[in-house]
Amino acid sequence: LGLENTPADQYSDVTQQLAGYVGAGVPVALNFGLAAIGRITPAVALAQTGMDLAIWAQTVSWNGAINETTRLLVQRPRPYVYSRPAEGRNFANYTSFYSGHTSFSAASSVALVMIMLARGAPLLLTLGSILTAHLLIFSTGLFRVLAGRHFLSDVIVGALAGTLIALAVSW
Repeated sequence: LGLENTPADQYSDVTQQLAGYVGAGVPVALNFGLAAIGRITPAVALAQTGMDLAIWAQTVSWNGAINETTRLLVQRPRPYVYSRPAEGRNFANYTSFYSGHTSFSAASSVALVMIMLARGAPLLLTLGSILTAHLLIFSTGLFRVLAGRHFLSDVIVGALAGTLIALAVSW
């Protein structure tokens, strides 16, 4: 595909957004699905959904704050600045380390897995969440590198940071 691939940039936006929709949506569907089949009351479903979404929202909020702080401190240029130095005049092109798209995908996806484990979700749903997390994190990072927006180290650190933040908030 080559670097600086425009479709890869668009795909990374899609995979990042999908991680958010899945991370926030699956707990809602699980809780209200359990209420619909009579396993829990609607009041319990609402309370659990509120707690799950609070954990998810805290995770992605902390992830965003830590990511932006790190970017401001590190000031690493994006890969394309090295081949086109004039692009370096734009401050936004000095926010490569670490990948916000990848860290968001990891934070959202790992938060979902932790929520599923804490809720004692059915095994198939938990395994599906784990598989989805791996796919979304990997594909988001891959697309960010192919788009020429990040170095490999940016997406690896982004995946680790998002994962660790989700684990810390869940704990």
